[in-house]
Amino acid sequence: MDFLYASVGIVAGAILSWLVQTGWDTLTLSQSKKLLGKWRSAWQPRNEESGAAWVTETLTVRQGFGFLILEGTHNSGGYQWRAYVRVFKGNHVFGRWKSLRDGASSCGVLSLTMTPQGSYMFGVFHGPNDEGKLEIGPFVCARRDEDMEKAKARLKFV
Repeated sequence: MDFLYASVGIVAGAILSWLVQTGWDTLTLSQSKKLLGKWRSAWQPRNEESGAAWVTETLTVRQGFGFLILEGTHNSGGYQWRAYVRVFKGNHVFGRWKSLRDGASSCGVLSLTMTPQGSYMFGVFHGPNDEGKLEIGPFVCARRDEDMEKAKARLKFV
């Protein structure tokens, strides 16, 4: 009989835990719905070579369990990465990113701010370059091509 009570308690606890987390996600991520979907993104590695080309990609934003997941695909530099982020005050995106390549140890953080109209985001990423040195580079995202240039121009004020 004790086994039955323990089993029921474990199952009930797991279900309650899931319900609480799902409710919390719905409450805290409700304002993040505008971020979900496909974006165009670009970021510029900043290492010893001056004028490094912008790396462009498709950025997919989807909801995780208590956070948003950003994943870069169709990357012009051949990079594969994923970020786990949270949204603060409705328009500030902060989180950590990591390489998806087998055996890679590359990881870092990113910080983006969305414009009040929600048309683009701009900010910076931090992480190691190919030589393992820390670099900080610009990062922009937009839904439309014309907004990408606006986002890059906005970086001048950061």
